[in-house]
Amino acid sequence: MRAHRKVNMSHGISTVQSAERILAIQIIVAEVYNTSVDDMKSRRRPERIAWPRQVAMHFCYLAGLGSYEEIGKHFGGRDHGTVMHAYRHVPDRVKGELQQIKRYLHCRSSINQSLGMILPTIELGNGVGTILPTILDWLGMAKSLISLDFPKLAKTLAPEEVKLLNAELGVLDNQVLAPLRSALGAISPC
Repeated sequence: MRAHRKVNMSHGISTVQSAERILAIQIIVAEVYNTSVDDMKSRRRPERIAWPRQVAMHFCYLAGLGSYEEIGKHFGGRDHGTVMHAYRHVPDRVKGELQQIKRYLHCRSSINQSLGMILPTIELGNGVGTILPTILDWLGMAKSLISLDFPKLAKTLAPEEVKLLNAELGVLDNQVLAPLRSALGAISPC
């Protein structure tokens, strides 16, 4: 007899898939914040553990992996109020702190790439959180093209496809990459 999987109907994924994704988010956040998943699930509350736990809970809810209560169960049995607080509190705490923004965006980008999803953007102040995560996601996807065998791929393209691809690459370079490089070059490092 086959085991019956409970399905979270609001998100269309089974509780097993949701649990796997929550664990993946916990692992990613633990690595970025130099802690462990076991610590995030523990009752311990020092800042170096509590903050990454809040960030992970925030991303789990943002990804739609369950209700506040369901997510809390994966973090040592935290109640719904703790997860709700984390979901609402994390963006406010991250705003304006460059190191926190970098870590938040690193987690977000890693989650998007690892789980094959695009998390909604959260405004982090000064326009960060609206376009930057989109650019980072796009660059991450573009980096995945590095492993392609371009000479072999080019041989499979029809002449009109080569012409179209060259035109699109020119537009990309002129209208996206060159202005981005120029803007970044004009900013002095902090």
